[in-house]
Amino acid sequence: MLGWSRMSDPERLEAMTRASAYVLLLFAPFMAFSVVADSSDWHGIGGPVFLGTVMAQFVAAVGTLRTSLDASLARRPLRKAWLVALAVATSAALVVAVTWFPGTLGPMPGELVLTAVVALAVGLAAVAPLLSWRVLSVIVLAFALAWGGVVAGLGHNQRDVVASIFSSVLVLLVVGFSMRSSVWMIRVFWEQEHRREVDARLAVAEERLGFSRDLHDTVGRTLATVAVKSELAAELATRGKPEAAHEMLEVRQIAEDALREMRELVAGFRAPDLEAELAGARSLLDSAGIAVSVTSDDVVLPAATQESLAWVVREAITNVVRHADASRCVIDLRVVSSPGEPSSDAVLTVTNDGAHEGERQAGNGLRGLTERLGRAGGALDVTRTGEQFRLEARVPFVKEPA
Repeated sequence: MLGWSRMSDPERLEAMTRASAYVLLLFAPFMAFSVVADSSDWHGIGGPVFLGTVMAQFVAAVGTLRTSLDASLARRPLRKAWLVALAVATSAALVVAVTWFPGTLGPMPGELVLTAVVALAVGLAAVAPLLSWRVLSVIVLAFALAWGGVVAGLGHNQRDVVASIFSSVLVLLVVGFSMRSSVWMIRVFWEQEHRREVDARLAVAEERLGFSRDLHDTVGRTLATVAVKSELAAELATRGKPEAAHEMLEVRQIAEDALREMRELVAGFRAPDLEAELAGARSLLDSAGIAVSVTSDDVVLPAATQESLAWVVREAITNVVRHADASRCVIDLRVVSSPGEPSSDAVLTVTNDGAHEGERQAGNGLRGLTERLGRAGGALDVTRTGEQFRLEARVPFVKEPA
């Protein structure tokens, strides 16, 4: 099992919800023990048998809740044996409470109602993840009316019957609806996580589609021209025309231009614009469900510096979307000047809060960025602190005269 620090938000929410549900089920044994300990009217074997049935119901409820949660989240099929065990244990707890509970024929069946309703609530909480809101409401009302009939059958007055029905409805609704709401919330979180992954994959697919479109527009036309001119040169050479050599020289020039364009395109370098890359980063992160903050100094950077930093933005944001589990990303661009020196450094930092253990080592993209910035006289620094991943790129440039 993953450690808490490496869990995603939906995994943490589900773990906390499951733990809270199991703790809630502990309320039944605690209540039963308190009632038996505080009562002096228990006789014979009634007390121990009642406690034993309540503990058996607790064990069955934990198993049932676990399998019902897994089934409602489409993790594993429902194990019906737990449902049978829960039904038997709950029925036994109710029968023992009614049979041996002290003062059941007295005027105030408060403790009896309380223990019985708690037993019903435990059973309902364990199966609530499998029930719809309407079915849950019908079951609560049916249980409450049935228990009111039991209290009336024990000889209690109308006021006690109404109080029993009201308390049963209140407790069962609170327990059942809270458990059902928790399951609904877990499902919504997992759906949001799935949607975020889909958006991230769509963003990457869109970027690949854009690359293939650029490849077709840039290289396809050039290769078509090469094919036509090569055919023309072959035809001229067949006829012994001297123009064939000129045509082949043009083919060579076109091939060289195509090679240059191909290298630029594969490297992602087609007149990159820093402002456009920052706008694209904001759009991409928003589509991936990641909160983004972009801040920058109001300074016009040289074209070469902008191109280098534009590459940093593109690679860093791609890594955040594809490899991180971030909820927030901060992009900061500032200019650091040295007093008395004509040169300054443009410093770009990209920080996100979704680092994984594997990010301690730089990938091919980051190594490529380091080489690119090195050729421009700059440097790339990557640090990881807990779940925070920080990338800092520094590119020097000469201040232009005012």
